[in-house]
Amino acid sequence: MRSILSSVFLFGVAMAAYAIDATDEGVYVLLSPDQGHETKKMYRLGFKENGWTLESSQPDGTWSNVLCDDGCELKPSSREEVIRFNGIAETENASISCLNNSGFAFCRLAQSSGEPRYALVVLDGKNTRRILPLRRKSSSGDKP
Repeated sequence: MRSILSSVFLFGVAMAAYAIDATDEGVYVLLSPDQGHETKKMYRLGFKENGWTLESSQPDGTWSNVLCDDGCELKPSSREEVIRFNGIAETENASISCLNNSGFAFCRLAQSSGEPRYALVVLDGKNTRRILPLRRKSSSGDKP
């Protein structure tokens, strides 16, 4: 019994180490589907006293909240939610962590070497995934 509890505790610590946190706050640019170039569309991830925020850049340079007012907040994803949005939770050399609401997830693929990769994963009504690759532009949440 003691070894089972130790394993559960260590697994929880390991998962917490990979959770999206303040170090992931910043501005991200949407990549083309082939990830060959950056588009003009940007997203800004931040954390405020009432939770995580995700904003979308507008043509006039302003930012618009992509979350609805009630019941659409982003929350840390459970392992089951990560699998629902991505099909897997980890690979041999990487782990996936996300923030999600009912319709989409903001995810980070943390690799054992190299920079993490990011994406928005959108589910349609039939749980078909649309993966929108992102590249981090800045770690400050101010301006792109």
